[in-house]
Order: sequence, then structure tokens, then C-alpha cells
Amino acid sequence: MKRYNAISKRMPDGSIEYTVKYNLKSENELFFIDDDLDVVVLNEPDDKYIVHLGLFIEKLPFDYADEKIRVDGEAFWEMIEKNIINYILSDYYNEDDGFRKFALSNNFDVYNIRKELEKSDDYVDAFCNSFYKLTDYFDSWAVVKIDNNSGEIKNILLKPKEDKHIETVKWE
Repeated sequence: MKRYNAISKRMPDGSIEYTVKYNLKSENELFFIDDDLDVVVLNEPDDKYIVHLGLFIEKLPFDYADEKIRVDGEAFWEMIEKNIINYILSDYYNEDDGFRKFALSNNFDVYNIRKELEKSDDYVDAFCNSFYKLTDYFDSWAVVKIDNNSGEIKNILLKPKEDKHIETVKWE
């Protein structure tokens, strides 16, 4: 696994500029600098993160992800992606009218999808092969928040896709 360090800097106009080997104008450009790149260590004003290119571009607090990767290896990313999928098919579906309408208009029944995925040997792969179109509703980023007391996932932030990406440092 190849890692790059990236540093974000808030500019006077409020935009964020990222520096890896190049000056980037958006976090969306991080994975276009190297075809083999799948993990970036990102230093932002509030914290340090590991950013992984997978089902989404997954952004997690560095200390949490680094420790879990050392213990679980690459299986950690599959666990994160399974959590994101479960969140999409449960809480997000139940709470977001726009996503519910999107899923129904594309003939996706989340109850049956969950049943089908549970029967699969590879949950994430089954989702990607049969139901990946559901991700078309979302921005390409997923931010995973960790509970500092328990050290476990507290929240997953997803945003509907917009014409212009809103940098994740501005997500709440």
C-alpha cells in the first residue's frame, strides 16, 4: 500500500489548497496524481486523516485508522465499506426523502438488497456488482466520525451529489 502525505491549507478566500507533490485546488484531485495511489495521509487544520480510495473516498481520523490497519490489515477497509453500505441501506434511506425517491425510481428495494447481501460470501463485492448504482446519488466522499470515548464509529457523513463538490472540511 502506497501512502502520500498531503497538507491542506485554508486560503484567504476560504478555499482549501492541498499540497502533495503538486498544488491541488480540491481534495477531489488527490487521487489523480498517481494511478497507483489508494491511500493518502491528510493533515488538515482540525486533525490528521487517512483517506482511502474504495467504494467511496473514505476519510477517517488517522490515529483510529492507523491502529485498526495494523491489527486488521486490508480487511479494515472492507469493514469500513460494509458499515457505509449498511448506513446507506438503513439510516440514510430512512432519513433522506431524496435518496429514498432515487432508490425507488431505480427499482431498488433496500429491504431485499439487505437480505441478498447478508446471504453473500463477500458483502462489499456483492453490493458493488449488483447495487453500485445506488452510490450515484452521493458525493464521492464518505467521512467516518469516531467516538473519542469508545474508539468506535460514531457517525458516517454522506452528502448528495452536487454540481460542485463541497470540501469535507466544511461537512458537519
